[in-house]
Amino acid sequence: MSDSSALALKSHHLPYWFGLAAGLLGLSLLWTGLFWSQLGHPLPETGWMAEVYAVKRAHAKALPSPKVLVLAGSNALFSLDSGLLEADWGRPVVNLGVNAALGLDYLLRTAEPLLQPGDLVVMPLEYPLYQGDRFLNAQLIDYVIGQDPGYWRSLPFFERLSFIAQVPAARLIAGLRPPVESPPTPSGLYRAQYLDARGDYTHNDWSQLTAAERVIAEQAHAQARLKRHTYGRDDRADAPGWQRLRAFHQQLQRRGIGLWMVPPALMDQPSYHTDSVERHYYETLPERVRALGIPFFWDPYACMYPPEDFFDTPYHLTAAARTRHTRSLIAQLPSPP
Repeated sequence: MSDSSALALKSHHLPYWFGLAAGLLGLSLLWTGLFWSQLGHPLPETGWMAEVYAVKRAHAKALPSPKVLVLAGSNALFSLDSGLLEADWGRPVVNLGVNAALGLDYLLRTAEPLLQPGDLVVMPLEYPLYQGDRFLNAQLIDYVIGQDPGYWRSLPFFERLSFIAQVPAARLIAGLRPPVESPPTPSGLYRAQYLDARGDYTHNDWSQLTAAERVIAEQAHAQARLKRHTYGRDDRADAPGWQRLRAFHQQLQRRGIGLWMVPPALMDQPSYHTDSVERHYYETLPERVRALGIPFFWDPYACMYPPEDFFDTPYHLTAAARTRHTRSLIAQLPSPP
């Protein structure tokens, strides 16, 4: 083929490539515009989390230091009695647990402004959060876009771009619905009105449930009994969560803030004992955390309880089991410095 023929062929294809690039750019701008237009406009499904966080953060800001902040997902929300901790330690305690689906980075980043020198953070972190993966799930996306756009703005530039790129089209389409003038009363079991003054969930007593709530809880409990987690097989030594925890601890040390890590309450399953990979994970986790320089107290196996101790998920204790669990935890911990 002559040079003139090759040049003509390239010229023939140029409009196609320009059109493709213009189309992709237009779609990207449209996608970004839809994202920006929905920042701060929540969907109803995330309302309960926003209400719960508002109560907890206001309480944490009002407490004098030194104070204790319990930091994890809903395992902390359901499974620790902050009043017992407060009575034993003689320090004000606030429970910041809400939802592990928001991820490790969200939990740590949003807790930092609430901490002051002399405070102590107690973390009964759910096992998946040790991985600290950046994968965005639907709950995190919905919550950040609608309820906490400040978190998105606080991310580094390329992480903000990644967030925009990972938002599902269905979420952007759902956000185009007109805002609800008067949000309906939330259904289900999770409501801010069920929090006590320290941020503990108080509606996990079967005797308190309405008939409709009991059906929801029993169905969830039946599903929880079938759940066999594979945290050992899912574990990665190079997962970003390990370094994120180390950096968090070092930052707290520089500010004169303590950090203790403890196991979460978890519904026991035979495979956690009989599967060699799973058993190795639970047996070695405390030392892996201590290798980061972070104090870790108690044994993960001591925090695994039979199904009847749980409410609606493998991480949510009933009210009675929560009291027993918290008393056992207090026995394992030193007095705060």
